[in-house]
Amino acid sequence: HEFLGMKLDCSKPGKVTVDMSDGASKMVEEFEEKYESSETAKTPAAAHLFKMNENGEKLNEDMASDFHTHSAKGSFFCERGRPDMQTAMAFLTARVKEPDQDDWKKLLRKMAHSKGTKDMVLTLEADDLRLVRWHIDASFAVHDDMRRHTGGVMTLDKGGVHNESAKQKINGKSSTEIEVTGMDDVSPQVLWTDCFVGAQGHNTHQTVVTQDNK
Repeated sequence: HEFLGMKLDCSKPGKVTVDMSDGASKMVEEFEEKYESSETAKTPAAAHLFKMNENGEKLNEDMASDFHTHSAKGSFFCERGRPDMQTAMAFLTARVKEPDQDDWKKLLRKMAHSKGTKDMVLTLEADDLRLVRWHIDASFAVHDDMRRHTGGVMTLDKGGVHNESAKQKINGKSSTEIEVTGMDDVSPQVLWTDCFVGAQGHNTHQTVVTQDNK
Protein backbone atom coordinates (compact mmCIF):
# COMPACT_ATOMS: atom_id res chain seq x y z
CA HIS A 1 0.00 0.00 0.00
CA GLU A 2 1.20 3.53 -0.77
CA PHE A 3 -0.08 6.31 1.48
CA LEU A 4 1.27 9.83 2.17
CA GLY A 5 4.69 9.05 0.78
CA MET A 6 4.95 5.73 2.63
CA LYS A 7 5.21 2.31 1.03
CA LEU A 8 3.66 -0.04 3.58
CA ASP A 9 4.54 -3.72 3.13
CA CYS A 10 2.50 -6.11 5.29
CA SER A 11 3.18 -9.22 3.19
CA LYS A 12 5.12 -11.02 5.94
CA PRO A 13 3.10 -12.20 8.97
CA GLY A 14 3.79 -10.20 12.11
CA LYS A 15 5.92 -7.62 10.29
CA VAL A 16 5.38 -4.33 8.49
CA THR A 17 7.95 -2.12 6.79
CA VAL A 18 7.56 1.61 6.22
CA ASP A 19 9.61 2.65 3.18
CA MET A 20 10.02 6.38 2.53
CA SER A 21 13.30 6.14 0.62
CA ASP A 22 11.94 7.66 -2.60
CA GLY A 23 10.78 10.81 -0.85
CA ALA A 24 13.98 11.03 1.21
CA SER A 25 16.11 10.79 -1.93
CA LYS A 26 14.08 13.51 -3.61
CA MET A 27 14.38 15.77 -0.56
CA VAL A 28 18.18 15.38 -0.52
CA GLU A 29 18.43 15.96 -4.29
CA GLU A 30 16.36 19.15 -4.10
CA PHE A 31 18.55 20.46 -1.28
CA GLU A 32 21.81 19.63 -3.06
CA GLU A 33 20.68 21.30 -6.27
CA LYS A 34 20.94 24.57 -4.37
CA TYR A 35 23.49 23.77 -1.66
CA GLU A 36 26.07 21.35 -2.98
CA SER A 37 27.42 18.90 -0.42
CA SER A 38 29.17 15.56 -0.68
CA GLU A 39 29.28 14.91 3.06
CA THR A 40 27.38 12.29 5.03
CA ALA A 41 26.95 11.96 8.80
CA LYS A 42 26.39 8.92 11.01
CA THR A 43 23.97 10.77 13.29
CA PRO A 44 21.45 13.56 12.58
CA ALA A 45 22.87 15.83 15.29
CA ALA A 46 26.01 16.46 17.33
CA ALA A 47 26.23 16.74 21.12
CA HIS A 48 25.79 20.54 20.99
CA LEU A 49 22.39 20.35 19.27
CA PHE A 50 20.56 22.32 21.99
CA LYS A 51 23.25 24.98 22.39
CA MET A 52 22.41 28.34 20.83
CA ASN A 53 24.54 31.35 19.91
CA GLU A 54 22.81 34.49 21.16
CA ASN A 55 24.95 36.64 18.85
CA GLY A 56 24.55 34.40 15.82
CA GLU A 57 24.10 36.05 12.43
CA LYS A 58 20.53 35.66 11.15
CA LEU A 59 19.99 33.90 7.82
CA ASN A 60 18.99 35.94 4.80
CA GLU A 61 15.39 35.66 3.62
CA ASP A 62 16.12 33.02 0.98
CA MET A 63 18.09 30.73 3.29
CA ALA A 64 15.60 31.24 6.13
CA SER A 65 12.81 30.11 3.79
CA ASP A 66 14.79 27.00 2.79
CA PHE A 67 15.54 26.30 6.45
CA HIS A 68 11.82 26.39 7.21
CA THR A 69 10.97 24.22 4.19
CA HIS A 70 13.50 21.47 4.87
CA SER A 71 12.80 21.46 8.61
CA ALA A 72 9.13 20.84 7.81
CA LYS A 73 10.02 18.10 5.32
CA GLY A 74 12.35 16.47 7.81
CA SER A 75 9.60 16.54 10.44
CA PHE A 76 7.21 14.83 8.00
CA PHE A 77 9.65 11.99 7.41
CA CYS A 78 10.69 11.48 11.04
CA GLU A 79 7.08 11.33 12.28
CA ARG A 80 6.27 8.47 9.88
CA GLY A 81 9.29 6.46 8.90
CA ARG A 82 12.48 7.93 10.39
CA PRO A 83 12.10 8.24 14.17
CA ASP A 84 15.90 8.30 14.55
CA MET A 85 15.82 11.97 13.47
CA GLN A 86 13.18 13.05 15.95
CA THR A 87 15.38 14.75 18.55
CA ALA A 88 17.15 16.79 15.86
CA MET A 89 13.84 17.77 14.29
CA ALA A 90 12.38 18.75 17.68
CA PHE A 91 15.07 21.43 17.86
CA LEU A 92 15.16 22.51 14.20
CA THR A 93 11.39 22.98 13.92
CA ALA A 94 11.52 25.22 17.00
CA ARG A 95 14.02 27.51 15.23
CA VAL A 96 12.16 28.23 11.99
CA LYS A 97 11.00 31.70 13.07
CA GLU A 98 14.42 33.40 13.16
CA PRO A 99 17.12 30.84 12.25
CA ASP A 100 20.77 31.85 12.36
CA GLN A 101 24.00 30.52 10.87
CA ASP A 102 24.47 28.11 13.77
CA ASP A 103 21.02 26.65 13.15
CA TRP A 104 21.89 26.31 9.46
CA LYS A 105 24.96 24.21 10.32
CA LYS A 106 22.72 21.90 12.34
CA LEU A 107 20.34 21.58 9.39
CA LEU A 108 23.33 20.70 7.19
CA ARG A 109 24.27 17.95 9.69
CA LYS A 110 20.73 16.56 9.54
CA MET A 111 20.71 16.68 5.72
CA ALA A 112 24.10 14.92 5.62
CA HIS A 113 22.63 12.17 7.79
CA SER A 114 19.56 11.96 5.53
CA LYS A 115 21.83 11.62 2.50
CA GLY A 116 23.78 8.73 3.99
CA THR A 117 20.70 6.89 5.28
CA LYS A 118 18.06 7.74 2.65
CA ASP A 119 17.54 4.04 1.85
CA MET A 120 16.86 3.02 5.46
CA VAL A 121 13.46 1.36 6.03
CA LEU A 122 11.57 1.25 9.32
CA THR A 123 10.66 -2.31 10.33
CA LEU A 124 8.01 -3.01 12.95
CA GLU A 125 7.26 -6.40 14.46
CA ALA A 126 4.89 -7.57 17.17
CA ASP A 127 5.40 -10.63 19.34
CA ASP A 128 2.38 -10.21 21.61
CA LEU A 129 -0.31 -7.57 21.09
CA ARG A 130 -1.49 -8.13 24.66
CA LEU A 131 1.71 -6.55 25.99
CA VAL A 132 2.53 -2.92 25.16
CA ARG A 133 5.95 -1.64 26.27
CA TRP A 134 6.84 2.01 26.83
CA HIS A 135 10.25 3.47 27.63
CA ILE A 136 10.33 7.06 28.88
CA ASP A 137 13.32 9.18 29.85
CA ALA A 138 14.13 12.83 30.49
CA SER A 139 17.36 14.83 30.34
CA PHE A 140 17.99 17.48 32.96
CA ALA A 141 18.76 21.11 31.98
CA VAL A 142 20.02 20.32 28.47
CA HIS A 143 18.58 23.50 26.90
CA ASP A 144 20.18 26.92 27.27
CA ASP A 145 17.14 28.23 29.16
CA MET A 146 17.57 25.31 31.63
CA ARG A 147 14.50 23.52 30.33
CA ARG A 148 14.51 19.74 30.22
CA HIS A 149 13.83 17.29 27.37
CA THR A 150 11.51 14.28 27.29
CA GLY A 151 11.87 11.19 25.11
CA GLY A 152 9.44 8.29 24.82
CA VAL A 153 9.01 5.22 22.64
CA MET A 154 6.35 2.52 22.41
CA THR A 155 7.17 -0.91 21.01
CA LEU A 156 5.39 -4.21 20.58
CA ASP A 157 8.68 -6.09 20.07
CA LYS A 158 10.86 -4.52 17.37
CA GLY A 159 10.91 -0.92 16.20
CA GLY A 160 9.29 2.17 17.67
CA VAL A 161 5.59 2.26 16.79
CA HIS A 162 5.18 5.63 18.50
CA ASN A 163 8.03 7.99 19.33
CA GLU A 164 8.18 11.32 21.15
CA SER A 165 10.97 13.83 21.66
CA ALA A 166 10.05 17.26 23.01
CA LYS A 167 11.28 20.09 25.19
CA GLN A 168 9.48 20.18 28.54
CA LYS A 169 7.17 23.18 28.91
CA ILE A 170 7.83 23.73 32.62
CA ASN A 171 10.96 23.99 34.74
CA GLY A 172 11.89 21.44 37.35
CA LYS A 173 14.04 21.71 40.46
CA SER A 174 15.70 18.31 40.22
CA SER A 175 16.39 15.42 37.87
CA THR A 176 13.91 13.32 39.88
CA GLU A 177 11.16 15.88 39.34
CA ILE A 178 11.71 16.13 35.59
CA GLU A 179 11.45 12.33 35.26
CA VAL A 180 7.95 12.59 36.73
CA THR A 181 7.19 15.47 34.36
CA GLY A 182 8.42 13.37 31.43
CA MET A 183 6.10 10.55 32.46
CA ASP A 184 3.23 13.03 32.65
CA ASP A 185 4.08 14.35 29.16
CA VAL A 186 3.81 10.90 27.58
CA SER A 187 1.04 9.38 29.74
CA PRO A 188 -1.87 10.66 27.58
CA GLN A 189 -0.43 8.76 24.59
CA VAL A 190 0.11 5.68 26.79
CA LEU A 191 -3.59 5.66 27.74
CA TRP A 192 -4.78 6.47 24.21
CA THR A 193 -2.67 3.65 22.72
CA ASP A 194 -4.16 1.17 25.18
CA CYS A 195 -7.66 2.24 24.11
CA PHE A 196 -6.72 2.14 20.42
CA VAL A 197 -5.29 -1.38 20.56
CA GLY A 198 -8.42 -2.52 22.39
CA ALA A 199 -10.63 -0.89 19.74
CA GLN A 200 -8.91 -3.05 17.09
CA GLY A 201 -10.14 -6.16 18.88
CA HIS A 202 -7.01 -6.99 20.88
CA ASN A 203 -7.25 -7.34 24.64
CA THR A 204 -4.29 -5.55 26.18
CA HIS A 205 -3.48 -7.56 29.29
CA GLN A 206 -0.62 -5.35 30.36
CA THR A 207 0.98 -2.00 29.56
CA VAL A 208 4.52 -1.77 30.94
CA VAL A 209 6.13 1.63 31.38
CA THR A 210 9.80 1.88 32.30
CA GLN A 211 11.62 5.06 33.31
CA ASP A 212 14.65 6.20 35.28
CA ASN A 213 14.28 6.94 38.98
CA LYS A 214 17.23 9.33 39.33
